[in-house]
Amino acid sequence: MRNPRWLSSWGLALLVAACASPVKGITLVSTTDLEARLKSLILSNPLPMARGKVMLSWTEGLALSPIEESRSADCLGIERSYLAPAVDFRDPRYAMTREEALAAGLVDLALIELPRRAVSVDGLFPGEAGYPFEKELRLQVASARGHDRALLETWLMSVEPHRLSGRGKRPELLGAVGDIQVGKGEAPWLFQGEEGFRKLFGGALPQLRRPAWLVGNLEGPVTSGRQANPRKRYQFVFPPHATGSLKEAGFDLLLFANNHVLDFGEEGFISTLEDARISALPLVGAGEDLERALEGRRVTAFGLKDGVTLTFFGFARYPAEMMGFTTAEGAAGPGKIGTNSDESATLRAISEAAAKGEIVVVLAHGGSEYRFEPTEGIRALYRSFIDAGAALVLGSHPHVLQGVEERKGGIIAYSLGNFLFTGEVEPAMALQGSIFLFLVYEGKIRGLSLVPVVAGYAGTDLSSAPDDILSAFAARTAALAK
Repeated sequence: MRNPRWLSSWGLALLVAACASPVKGITLVSTTDLEARLKSLILSNPLPMARGKVMLSWTEGLALSPIEESRSADCLGIERSYLAPAVDFRDPRYAMTREEALAAGLVDLALIELPRRAVSVDGLFPGEAGYPFEKELRLQVASARGHDRALLETWLMSVEPHRLSGRGKRPELLGAVGDIQVGKGEAPWLFQGEEGFRKLFGGALPQLRRPAWLVGNLEGPVTSGRQANPRKRYQFVFPPHATGSLKEAGFDLLLFANNHVLDFGEEGFISTLEDARISALPLVGAGEDLERALEGRRVTAFGLKDGVTLTFFGFARYPAEMMGFTTAEGAAGPGKIGTNSDESATLRAISEAAAKGEIVVVLAHGGSEYRFEPTEGIRALYRSFIDAGAALVLGSHPHVLQGVEERKGGIIAYSLGNFLFTGEVEPAMALQGSIFLFLVYEGKIRGLSLVPVVAGYAGTDLSSAPDDILSAFAARTAALAK
């Protein structure tokens, strides 16, 4: 029987013989720890009645190079698990080399829970192609001469739907970025396909398409309307069909609960909702009335363990603007368009979703601009979301990267900073941003990594000095614990 060359074998686990024809019974020869699992497999998938001898061997091993996804006729992966280095949540390390990971020690990903978190290895997380530390239980079958090979192959492939545990599910990445706003000069690039996306996002474009689900903050309405809101000093706008372009670039859901949703009045607001409906890009935190603004968006096709749902809510609470525009002025109500700014209703919605076992993610727009530390009011608010049952709170509005905090098994990212911001000349501190990557596995967030970017005046690109951004971010995270 073949052992794939990439396996560092832990020994043959068992042999099963089915002798003579017809098959009268099966003799199990197994190590104690695997015997029950083999019996379960055979009961669910009886061996075919055939001539000759059938041998099943189970080999469990650690891949020190990428595991191939092959499903040959005589070899099938029954169960896969993942190993990763783990650190304390406030540890400044968000990535390790393979050698550093081995030196730090590898832990089964299913056992890594906050306040410890998994760290990426060679820039990859478990579940991504090329990740070096995966463990797989493979079933191999060999038959003696005279056995009906076709029957054996049919049986082997019938095992595929009957994996022995939910551990066959792959970990997935949830990606998040902060404020997205595009100036008139760069807006046409949204409609120039891949060439335009490369101009807007540079080397960050592949990173946008890396996670299974990518979210961000849509900082302005999508409209052809020209009647700007006189109550607003800064008036941001996206051209019609922009949501379809952002979806093509890699975005799967956007927050539309912020201080710019009414920059072009009610017409611009309604136009944005319609644009998003046409492109099938979900928006959260805004609607034709409070009920719709509060509505959560549920994702079930996320590659998560069976029965787990990821649910997104949007919320806005920002300081009064220079010309007097307030959160209350832009808030939705009964029969009134606007954003979800109802704290008590949001807390109830979070609690109800969490009680159903859903992974709740809150996209929140609030805080003070150009401050590296969250205000006490925002800290209390975002912590209340976690206390109500949210697993993740993603903040925007300050335009700069703020630190992250672990609380009761959840994560608060107080400000994701700017991601694409070409319509205004921002201060240098607001040019440093990041793509946040959260590792989701078996119903929990188990890892965090950052891809530093520069939100330049003519587009976004990967940072040429990522360590500087990561060091500043780690320092802000550490300061939150003081």
